[in-house]
Amino acid sequence: MVLLRSALTDERAATRLHEIFATQIAPAISTMLGPELAARRAALVSAQLLGLGLTRYLLRLPAVTALTHEEIENGLAPAIDAALGQGPDTSGA
Repeated sequence: MVLLRSALTDERAATRLHEIFATQIAPAISTMLGPELAARRAALVSAQLLGLGLTRYLLRLPAVTALTHEEIENGLAPAIDAALGQGPDTSGA
């Protein structure tokens, strides 16, 4: 949470998040989908997960903090599947 909070105002923390994206998230997705789709798809998945982290743990929005882990999984799984090209929109974007 400290890194996420700090990344909003501190360039070093933002750079660290960029490094995590480049070294962990994009390569994992590249293994699944190939390098030509990895960066865009990893960015979309990251946006979903960072948004969840921001609203649940930093902003503590009541509607989000009240969700169970199962409700989060059920709610976000379709969006993440779509971002990975495995959901209803498989246009390759």
